[in-house]
Amino acid sequence: MNGTLETLEQAILKQLGIQVRENRRETLQTALERRARELHRSPAEHVSRAVEDRTELARLAGAIAVGETYFFRHPQQIDLLEELLKERARERRQLRIWSAGCSSGEEAYTAAMVAREAAPFRDLQVVGTDVNEETLEAAREGFYRARSIKNTPPHYMKTYFDRPANGAAKVSDKIREHVVFRRHNLFSDPYPRGWDIILCRNVLIYFSPETAGRTFQWLLDALEPGGFLILGPSESATREGGKTRWNSAGTAFAYRRPEAEDLAPITVETPSRIQPLPRNEPSPRTESSPSPTEKDSGRRGPERGIEEAIRLLSEDSPEAALKVLRQMLYLRPDDPTIHLHLGLAWRALGDESAAIRHLRLARDLADNGSESGYDSRLVHTLSEQALEGR
Repeated sequence: MNGTLETLEQAILKQLGIQVRENRRETLQTALERRARELHRSPAEHVSRAVEDRTELARLAGAIAVGETYFFRHPQQIDLLEELLKERARERRQLRIWSAGCSSGEEAYTAAMVAREAAPFRDLQVVGTDVNEETLEAAREGFYRARSIKNTPPHYMKTYFDRPANGAAKVSDKIREHVVFRRHNLFSDPYPRGWDIILCRNVLIYFSPETAGRTFQWLLDALEPGGFLILGPSESATREGGKTRWNSAGTAFAYRRPEAEDLAPITVETPSRIQPLPRNEPSPRTESSPSPTEKDSGRRGPERGIEEAIRLLSEDSPEAALKVLRQMLYLRPDDPTIHLHLGLAWRALGDESAAIRHLRLARDLADNGSESGYDSRLVHTLSEQALEGR
């Protein structure tokens, strides 16, 4: 079975760009065995077919993702979205929003509702995309159980949902007419262009750092000049775009693509041609430089750990993130990026005193130029935003 599972993992990585992390391997194996039984196949036979069937491969890969999605998730980001929508309304009455990696559609419908409330757009179009056709079918139906609508404000429930029995609800036609759902692979498909706002929240956490960097750049390039990209709350902390950022309360912010006069010509048309974003790299090794083993336990170890902590924070698992971050802190006590995420983890756990202590330390260490795997200016900015939003 190990060889069969490894074949499936490699196919998911090569075709979808998704890393199967160690803590999700058992979940993937269970999903494979269940699906193979449904189709009266052996796991090995099913994998041999799934690697040739992108719909089935995406279905299996869906087991890796943590299915925590609901309307109006991350309220600070919804407030930011409303602010950006009002800004765009000053310039135009047409609006195009892309919900990339939309899963079962809650984010796309939320964006349409907030847009309807924010400004009188004459032409509003929201496109939700995902690699998993099964979840897209659920999104098109627009029917949601109580768990998905638990955070929806009463005004929105009354205005934009038809409410059947048992706490479930169906999105009303006046919202559904603005939203369409399509299959799209962020890893390999060409990116549609011309978006005013792109939402891609809690998606990059499933990619390798290199793939996440490339995807981030592709999304920025898909925006209209002056358009905005919103990532997941924790994902934003490790993206270095050199773009203008619009800030809202707390840690919520969006990347803005520069206006046309500030843009260099874009010649890239397909994802395969776009190069990864650069990270801060160590200087060439000299006689006094650390050995590869030492570097792995220093720079590379924390960078992998930061990606893991970001994933855990995005999955609303701050205690697990805290454990990872504390282990990294032992190796690199003066890394501002680690202290930034420790601050975010403690805030999520409700310990504001500890959060402020680490956020201030992250800001000060970034100002002093302490070594980090990420842009110290961005770490400083995020620390300041988090402190201001306390």
